[in-house]
Amino acid sequence: MSALGRRSLLVASAGLLAARSAAAEGGGPWAVELFTSQGCSSCPPADRLLGKLARRPDIVALSFHVDYWDYIGWKDRFASKATTERQRAYARTLKQRYVYTPDGGLEIRLAAAKLEAGAADVTVFAYDRQHSTPVGRGENEGRRLDNFNVVRRFEVVSRWNGAEAHWTVPADRFEPGQGLAVIVQQPDHGVVLGCAKVETGLAG
Repeated sequence: MSALGRRSLLVASAGLLAARSAAAEGGGPWAVELFTSQGCSSCPPADRLLGKLARRPDIVALSFHVDYWDYIGWKDRFASKATTERQRAYARTLKQRYVYTPDGGLEIRLAAAKLEAGAADVTVFAYDRQHSTPVGRGENEGRRLDNFNVVRRFEVVSRWNGAEAHWTVPADRFEPGQGLAVIVQQPDHGVVLGCAKVETGLAG
């Protein structure tokens, strides 16, 4: 496998998107379905992310408003039982115990692939989108430095053997507003086989 873009290899979502490729191999178009609600306090960042994805020509983005949050005080005018049932049908197909709207958890899914090295590391990175820092001493004294996509923590989720697989990284492993990246890489910092990112907003 090459180090070039392998969009068919890796699909990452922040626990909020169901993504499928309409093509057997990379290039898309990709279908992305978001199950959301106007009554859910954690949904607006996911709605904004879908808005960004909707502008991409290689993505067909659809927003499905579910009705099971209506009871808490705000009735979503776009919600319907039909959309809720669509989400429940996905849950049955994917053998998930629950249906849910965005909660910030990171879901990593890998399609089956033949690995030349026999294995690869799946690593997740949490990063701050942007920082501006006044420097008080040293060679940059008196300057204000802007830094972007500053990695704050990372961890190897698993070693992958090439079989179809998925993992979920709990939301408490990263801070709200951080960008999340997943890199699939041959062992010992070898060739990068695939990568993806999820960005829901700017951190100060």
